[in-house]
Amino acid sequence: LNEMSLAQWIRQNVNGRTARDALEIAARATYGVEPSRQVRYSHSGNKDRILDDDIYQCDFDQKVNMLYHLTLCKCTGTFANLFDVSGGGGGVQAMRVQGGTEQISKRLAEEIGKDKIVLHRVVERFEVDESNGITRVHTHSTNAPYDKIIYSCSQVICAVPLNQCAKISFSPPLPYLKQRLFESAMPGNLIKFLVTFETAFWREEGWSGEVISTGRTTSPNEVLPIICTYDFTSSSGIPAMIGFMSEEYSDMTKEDRCNAVVRDLMRVFGERAMVQFLDYEEKLWSKEPYIAGAPSIFMPCGTMDSWLVRREPFMTIHFAGAETATKWIGWMEGAVESSLRTVHEVFHQLGYYDKISYTLLKGSVYDSDYKQPLVTSKHYVERIPYWRRGIFFFTVLCLGILVYSKKYKLSYTARAMKPLEKAVVKFSTGMDWP
Repeated sequence: LNEMSLAQWIRQNVNGRTARDALEIAARATYGVEPSRQVRYSHSGNKDRILDDDIYQCDFDQKVNMLYHLTLCKCTGTFANLFDVSGGGGGVQAMRVQGGTEQISKRLAEEIGKDKIVLHRVVERFEVDESNGITRVHTHSTNAPYDKIIYSCSQVICAVPLNQCAKISFSPPLPYLKQRLFESAMPGNLIKFLVTFETAFWREEGWSGEVISTGRTTSPNEVLPIICTYDFTSSSGIPAMIGFMSEEYSDMTKEDRCNAVVRDLMRVFGERAMVQFLDYEEKLWSKEPYIAGAPSIFMPCGTMDSWLVRREPFMTIHFAGAETATKWIGWMEGAVESSLRTVHEVFHQLGYYDKISYTLLKGSVYDSDYKQPLVTSKHYVERIPYWRRGIFFFTVLCLGILVYSKKYKLSYTARAMKPLEKAVVKFSTGMDWP
């Protein structure tokens, strides 16, 4: 499964267009990439998309690893939880924070002290001095790259997405699997949009406001924008829909994307989607230089051996972030879990053993039962193809019939039918046919 893509598995194991569409839409909303569309990269870096529905092969960069997909399904409980938005359900987006999640960061900043938080600085290098145990963090300003500051500390917690760790230089160099992990992690390319209306007209009709679309039409090479939408009416009663848009629209202007979304909503809800339209906002996470994609990263085919070391510290550097969690990978719950783990790793390194909760260190290198992850073996078992087995069986059967017919001097027709005739009579009557 490490070598198989999610799209290949769907093609080989799922029958029926409806079932395939459902799985593809769910994967598209989960990873932010098209599992069934080929994406070629030219030497200039431009993408040449082939929108043929029957093409399931694509470049290495764009294949979602089937083993990674199963890992996410396990860590969230079920595959349905990866995209479930129903209130009261167990899905990753089933709950919302009243007032928005930004207030979590603001309240944490107030508790820590805003004077202790440094913003607008890019980490470009970690330098670990093994002789004295000091780690130097080299940074520069986001506004002026020449404005450099070096911070010295004994322990570092790195809580940025795995794909962004590849942009940071490490001294001494990272182990091979760790470096391969950072370079292999691929960000998705989902566009999230929010549309507000005068009234929640879909509720007046008794509808949920949830739309799930393949984006396909009868027109060749046409892809509609909306992947899915759901009711996002605020607690104060402001009617809104929130949804995700296909990556094909990422190079358009905001106005063009807005018009495309409204037209697509009109296709589902009628003219009221345009008449009651108020405002449109969006977020292109792929345009964020220090995130580079959303909703989360995914691992390409053949790279899950490096995934095993994502939580292992490197000398005095500890790695947090939602992707390093054991449950709810890529989501806020996973981010909280990973932060607790790394904090207690630092407690261990600093000698604050009375503050450590070893339950939080379960499965980490500081766990007494920890075992080094084993890299998957490259050996294989040679199997005889089915067509060779068939030829062998048919040849033996023909030789058996020939020997039998020679013994009793039967005609060629009788030679072929006699054994079958005896077997049928024996099975149906229990008598031996003479």
